[in-house]
Amino acid sequence: MREQIINKVLSSIEKAQSINAIVSINPDIKHYATQNVNKTPLSNVPFLIKDCLYTQKSWPTTCGSKAILSLIQTDEQAPIICELIHSGAIPIAKSNTSEFCGDIQCFNPVTGTTNNPHDHTLTSGGSSGGSAAAIAAGIVPLALGSDLAGSLRIPAAFCGVYSLRPSYDTVSTVGNIPKLRPNQNMVTIGPMADSIKMLQRFMAVVQGEQHIPRNSKIKITFTPCLKGIETDYRIKEAILKMSEALCRDFVTEVTDDCPSFLPDMNLLKELFLTLSAPVNDDLMLLLNPSAKSTVDKSKFEHSLKVQARLQKEFDEKFFSNSDVWVLPVCSTNAFPHNKNKGKLSVQVEEGSEALISYWKIIAYATPLTVLGNPVVTIPIAWFNNANNKQIPIGVQVVGRAGSDQQLLAFCEEIERALFKKSKL
Repeated sequence: MREQIINKVLSSIEKAQSINAIVSINPDIKHYATQNVNKTPLSNVPFLIKDCLYTQKSWPTTCGSKAILSLIQTDEQAPIICELIHSGAIPIAKSNTSEFCGDIQCFNPVTGTTNNPHDHTLTSGGSSGGSAAAIAAGIVPLALGSDLAGSLRIPAAFCGVYSLRPSYDTVSTVGNIPKLRPNQNMVTIGPMADSIKMLQRFMAVVQGEQHIPRNSKIKITFTPCLKGIETDYRIKEAILKMSEALCRDFVTEVTDDCPSFLPDMNLLKELFLTLSAPVNDDLMLLLNPSAKSTVDKSKFEHSLKVQARLQKEFDEKFFSNSDVWVLPVCSTNAFPHNKNKGKLSVQVEEGSEALISYWKIIAYATPLTVLGNPVVTIPIAWFNNANNKQIPIGVQVVGRAGSDQQLLAFCEEIERALFKKSKL
């Protein structure tokens, strides 16, 4: 059975080479074909590993960088990989990433560019673009990715698949490149999948299965856009239609572009820049051990305290009145490959566009990184683009910190009701 599963996935990889989602096949794949495994939620599920997580030395990790290739590799696999293998899942291959996981697209000088399966002229999103593209192409149902500024969420939205950015410390980040210092709480490792159900199976392995009763009285808050962030009109319309489709099943509320429960956006932006600085610092020290740290430790420690206060205030203020928050993943949908990182066109209204700076696209993702809540990305709509290709629209669904499996249960109920009522 496992051999048949592996051969089917390898055949799918061969057929989908034009997407360039896969960078290497597990050299020990034959070993997994003959294994006997216990029955678990992930038994015999083939999965991909984002090429930023250490595997065995015989299977080098590049993180999309020629510099990483020259470093000594390790035989210490990332614990999350070991955990999935122990559960009976099958590690098939590594998926492409942007160099050092540092982009919202997915291209690098080692393994090239990953294309969007729905339209090869468009980006798959990044940095976990290989994982998202492979799932969208039907190669595997599950893949590992990582997320600092939307690297799980943006590719999932662009490719029309599902992702979970877990609550901090839910999934081990040991084995990530770069190695993260103990008090770094911005990067998370998480799953991408072809369904909510597969995300639930992943979390059942990571956390243990939790019995969560069905809830028909979910309170959902929708925010179609936030003030000061140019947003594609199709994303805003899809969220409004989603709220309308669900209003008979659940308690729904649509906010204006300045919701009172959200902390000051400028403060969240400042905290993101300060608290994510050690990630770049750790990368610099990995590549050049003799370099000196550039992190202002006192400023960093102060920012951690401010972050903890805002997290507590947000959870108390928002979740006293609502169960989940739905908002855009980013300003736009999948856009044409843009290796020069020039300005991006956002269709703010039908027939009207605005040009925004390249990095402004992450303005919806980074506040939630700072707040640390679990975030599920789900596809809610599709539209025909200029190339007459069907392109997905995804949204972020935010839950209470630490309630990852409850959030997935809510998303399952929401999706069931949404597509029973409307295809948007």
